[in-house]
Amino acid sequence: MTNLAKLRDKAKKLEQRERWGEALVVYHQLAAEGSDQDLDVGLWNRMGDLHMRVGQTDQAVKAYEQAVTGYDQAGLHDNAVAICKKILRAVPGYAEVHRSLGRISAHQGFVADARQSFFRYAEQMRAGGRPDAALDALREFAELVPDDLEVRRLIAEGDQHGRA
Repeated sequence: MTNLAKLRDKAKKLEQRERWGEALVVYHQLAAEGSDQDLDVGLWNRMGDLHMRVGQTDQAVKAYEQAVTGYDQAGLHDNAVAICKKILRAVPGYAEVHRSLGRISAHQGFVADARQSFFRYAEQMRAGGRPDAALDALREFAELVPDDLEVRRLIAEGDQHGRA
């Protein structure tokens, strides 16, 4: 049995005994020692769940973001979307997840969903005093969905006024 397999086994046994914090330590060790090829992307999801269980929302979101990236890169877009929704349940106002949802939805061909997510992100950025980030998101959406004339108009207005 490899060291990574031993660590996985140890973490699962700790979970079975409901020793969440200790299991997390082992999972983090596993993540640090394993390469991307060695690790199951579901590990990040599991780590996020355990962080939530012990009340560590910030760490949970970081782990979930790793899972979103991994699932998206593996072409498992529905899984990535599910993890994004999990993040939004944990932190409803978390803007960055809307941009991720927009990208994933665009890659899936769900233009209306992509548009809604990018616009929600842009609105949160504008409301937070970050008009440049809002404009960058609209530009990214326009690259992914070049036929959306309204977003092109908004970008032109933003460029003209120096903000989105």
